[in-house]
Parts: sequence; C-alpha cells; structure tokens
Amino acid sequence: MFLNYFALGVLIFVFLMIFYGIIAIHDIPYI
Repeated sequence: MFLNYFALGVLIFVFLMIFYGIIAIHDIPYI
C-alpha cells in the first residue's frame, strides 16, 4: 500500500519536473 502512494508521488514529481523544465526551456532565450 505504501509503495503505491510512493509510486504516485514519484509520477507527480516527474510530471512537475517536466512541466517546469518546459517553462525553463521557453525562458532560456530571455536569459
């Protein structure tokens, strides 16, 4: 049961990292 919530947390973390990564890529020309 704990591993299930842990896997869900990891998926959410990876999704957020990709989301912020896309924002960072779009902000690179501004830097």
